[in-house]
Amino acid sequence: DRQAGADTAEGGDDDQWRSSMYHPPTVNDVVHGPQWTLTSKIFAFGNYINYYGDAHRGKAELDPRLAALQKVLGDDFLQDKSVLDVGTNSGDVALGCGRSGASRVLGVDVDVSLIKAAQANLDEAGQSNVEFKALNVLAEEFPQEKFDVVILFSVTKWVHYNYGDTGIELLFKRTQKMLRKGGLLLLEPQDWKSYKKKRHLTTTFEANMAAIKIHPGSFKRYLTGELNFELLHTLNPVKAGDGVGFVRPILVLKKIKKKADAETAGAEGSHPESQGDASAAVEVTAEDGAKPRKEKKAKHDEAAQAEEPAPEVGEEAGGKKRKKRKDQAQEAGDAGQKPAKRAKEVT
Repeated sequence: DRQAGADTAEGGDDDQWRSSMYHPPTVNDVVHGPQWTLTSKIFAFGNYINYYGDAHRGKAELDPRLAALQKVLGDDFLQDKSVLDVGTNSGDVALGCGRSGASRVLGVDVDVSLIKAAQANLDEAGQSNVEFKALNVLAEEFPQEKFDVVILFSVTKWVHYNYGDTGIELLFKRTQKMLRKGGLLLLEPQDWKSYKKKRHLTTTFEANMAAIKIHPGSFKRYLTGELNFELLHTLNPVKAGDGVGFVRPILVLKKIKKKADAETAGAEGSHPESQGDASAAVEVTAEDGAKPRKEKKAKHDEAAQAEEPAPEVGEEAGGKKRKKRKDQAQEAGDAGQKPAKRAKEVT
């Protein structure tokens, strides 16, 4: 039973046996088939053989989820596009993308034995535009490559189980980084109810489940709020032709340019002195709510003064004479004397 679906070494190699024993995962982990506890075999990454095939039975030319996406986005939405299929399993979806016109498809999975099965399917299909690699999508050494489309079909629950909210945030942020501007994220998340089925499978699962704050129902809000994605479509649950399969909505999200990016670009192109002035204005507003009003009033007064017409020469001379007489009257008053009336001079 241990050999079924697992890539174990011949002769019962001790190192291979130890590597297949379950341990709390790291982001760089890959596995060789199911892992083992002292009493049972477990699929801690959802790495069941033919995961897609079991869920969507029937020898359809195209996975029904891809077929449903074509109805909404067009038959050619993958034409000449580069595609990353995360959690590719035996490669059915990746191969379907390759047959649908994608220029390049990379299918990755955390399970080495599943990648071997996918490679066997690829060899049989003879497609040159598809490649498979055994990689953890969260791994530090994950290829720094850009894609037009990233597919996350039934992946998020297993990331959540093994790595908690930290893993989910890293997954979505990495997806955002790998996508080109205008690229599509095709997300099929498992619902919260399905999380409860295996939450006691390992102590790691239990601890991560207890600490989850980014629930599946909030993925859409997180992606469109925290990250630069726009929701284009929500597809209704899809079943295979024989009625067997997942019933999970698929979110179609587009990577867009953040407003903040445009503002940053504008700031980078402006004069350094202007940036300094703007920064100072923000600091004043933050420190003292009364200061901006005074500054605004002072600027208004200055503007009003600038708009007033300059006095004529005669008016200016008359004004100086009146001021001089007023000053003389004030000095006389200070000395206790009454100023002489000069009614004739006052005009």
